[in-house]
Amino acid sequence: MCVFSCELLHLFTSVWTLIQIRVRILIGIIRCFDIVTPPMKTLTQRLLAATPLALIAACGSTPPSGTASNGEPMIYASSARSASSVASCLEGRLPRVHTSRDGNTTELSVGSRTDASYFVTLTPNGHGSVIRVTHGASASNDPPEEELRFDVARCTT
Repeated sequence: MCVFSCELLHLFTSVWTLIQIRVRILIGIIRCFDIVTPPMKTLTQRLLAATPLALIAACGSTPPSGTASNGEPMIYASSARSASSVASCLEGRLPRVHTSRDGNTTELSVGSRTDASYFVTLTPNGHGSVIRVTHGASASNDPPEEELRFDVARCTT
């Protein structure tokens, strides 16, 4: 499982625990003042039920376009699979992939040779490989970012 997902899951669990504690304190305070009315109780229960969905939706959304275009990685993950295995998988799934090697590092450019949409850097580490994906200078999203993210996720597990 990728490092990003594990860290995100841990963060989500911690945030969710804090939210539950704060809501329980708030409910306790409201009960102390005996101002809980049936509509307020129903509203509180609905808000509690909707909170995990809102957090998941916020974490799963893609960043606004252009946020990763300045060289920051849009995907940074660790995989137990070797860099060559991940590269082979991505070459089979993504259209117009051009591969180059620089020492231990494998670099894939996705899209046109002259104007790539994405750059994928695969670096071996002691336990598999590290995957770093950045948006290219191209304004095109070919393939769409969602498809690229899905293919990277499939190839790293």
